[in-house]
Amino acid sequence: MRVILFTFAGRKDRMFMLEKSVQKALDSLSIDEWHVWDFAKKQEDENWIHKNYSKRDKIKIKSRTIENESKYWSASYEYYYKQQYENYSDCIFIKVDDDVAGFDVKELGGFIEEIQKLDNKNYISANVINNSSCYFFQKKYSYFDETFDFSPHDLWAQYSNAKRVHNFFVHNYEKIKNIAHTNSRIEKLPLDIPTSINFIGFKFEFLRYFVDILNDGKSIDDEYIISKIHREKNKANCFIYERLLVPHITFNAQEKTKGQRDSMHLVNLYKDFTF
Repeated sequence: MRVILFTFAGRKDRMFMLEKSVQKALDSLSIDEWHVWDFAKKQEDENWIHKNYSKRDKIKIKSRTIENESKYWSASYEYYYKQQYENYSDCIFIKVDDDVAGFDVKELGGFIEEIQKLDNKNYISANVINNSSCYFFQKKYSYFDETFDFSPHDLWAQYSNAKRVHNFFVHNYEKIKNIAHTNSRIEKLPLDIPTSINFIGFKFEFLRYFVDILNDGKSIDDEYIISKIHREKNKANCFIYERLLVPHITFNAQEKTKGQRDSMHLVNLYKDFTF
C-alpha cells in the first residue's frame, strides 16, 4: 500500500522546515510520494515552489484544478477520488499543512500502521503542538505546567497562547516526548471536541465520504467538512497518535490577533530544532 503525503503549499518562509522532515521520510522509504499543491498567493512563493520541487525525485507539483480560491482545497480531494481513482485507490494519505515545523520520521512508521487499521470513515491525527484537539489531551496528561490554564478554544484564538505553547515545547521537548511515549499510543477524541486537520492520515475510501458531502453542496472548507459535517453525519471517529509529536506554527485566527503578529519568531524558534 503506497503512502502519499500531500501539502497545500506554499509559504517559503515556513515550508522549508517541513521539507527537511519530508525528504528524510522519502529517503527512508517511509512515504512513497510528496504531492505539493501549488496554492501560493504570492508570485515569489509560486516561483520558489516550481524552482525547488519541479525536478526532484518522488516529489510532484500539483496545480490547482479550478481558479476559485475558496474551492482550491476541496477540489484537490475530488481530484484524487474522481479524476485519479485508478492511480490512487490502493493508497493511504497523509495531509500535512505547509507550516508544520517538521516531525520525527522515526515515529512515522507507527502512525502509518495505525492508519492501516482504521475503518474507512475514520481518520487519525498526529500529536500536534498548537492544535486545540490535541491540546485537550496534552493538558489532561500534563505536557505543560499548571500555568497553562487556557482552554483549547483560547489556544486556537490567541497568538499569545500559541507562542507560550511553542516556547514550552521547544525547551521541554524530552520531557514531553517521554510523557507521550508513556501513555497509550492512541486516544479517541470525544465528538464534542472539534478537530484541526494540520497533520492527519486516512485511507483512500475516506475520500468518498468527503466527496459525498461536497455533492450535497453543504460546505467547501475541508476542515469544516472533515471535523464537523463528516463526524456528525457519518459518526466518524478521530484518533490522536500520541508518539508522533508535530509542531504547527499558527492558525489564521492566531495570525489575526491584533498587535501580536510576530509569527516569524516561532519560525526562527524551530530553525535549529531537532527531533
